[in-house]
Amino acid sequence: MFACQEAKKDDSKTTQTEQVEKFTPETFSETDIPENIKKQEKAKIIGGAKWKDKQGSFLLILVEIPLFKKLSKESPNDSINQVEAQAYLFKNGIQIQKYLIVESHKVFDIDAKFIKEATTVVDSDKNDIGEATFLIKHYMYAGAVVPSQLKLITFTDESKYEMEGTISSKILNYKGSIDKNNFTNAPAPILTQAKQIWEKFWEEKQ
Repeated sequence: MFACQEAKKDDSKTTQTEQVEKFTPETFSETDIPENIKKQEKAKIIGGAKWKDKQGSFLLILVEIPLFKKLSKESPNDSINQVEAQAYLFKNGIQIQKYLIVESHKVFDIDAKFIKEATTVVDSDKNDIGEATFLIKHYMYAGAVVPSQLKLITFTDESKYEMEGTISSKILNYKGSIDKNNFTNAPAPILTQAKQIWEKFWEEKQ
């Protein structure tokens, strides 16, 4: 009888391990961010994502760092921002920084900002490795002859894919375009997911 009880315990442990190894999205909360990460920058945490997959536990943190006061009243913020996406892997009690992606405002725009609603983590190719996607918008001056620009980034395992282009604008009578795109090297499901997110946000709403 004692041997039977031990066997049941082992089965339970195996099942639990299998569950951890599967891709599992989780609810992101700022309380999940370790203190040593919070203290790295005096930055505003504006969102993120949390998930587990066969590599371990992941945390994606999206932050905006004020660089200097805004130069134009059209800016969506009180300051010109640099945006950072920080991704961490937690495995066997060790914290590993997987990615640090930094994007600052460009010469002809007034700000860089994350579009929070576009942040997703999925496993579209069903390999139990999460694919984290986020979208950065570069706001242009009101008098600019071209509308704002978008940059979509997906990272998964050791691969990073980017799609960059100009937003479509009815006011400026400007048809948006994709200028840079290496998603053509990605598995088809990841490319499809990226296109769906891009098409949702690529048209100026005003």
